[in-house]
Amino acid sequence: LSAPALANPAASKARETVSVQIDHARVIKLPERTQTVIVGNPVIADVTVQRNGVLILTGKSYGVTNLIALDNAGTMLA
Repeated sequence: LSAPALANPAASKARETVSVQIDHARVIKLPERTQTVIVGNPVIADVTVQRNGVLILTGKSYGVTNLIALDNAGTMLA
């Protein structure tokens, strides 16, 4: 993480690890003002964003990737 990300309180969530088995899904609650979700490697995981900050994370392949949630101004939330 960059220094500005470490200064962001939401960036503490960036260090959380979520494990998902291949072909299984997990429900994750993001801040309600989330507008954009980015998956670092979409070969590893897929996401579907629902209402009220609910995200469905599905494991697609073995590996590790990251997930970034942004608000409409591009501020990192998680």
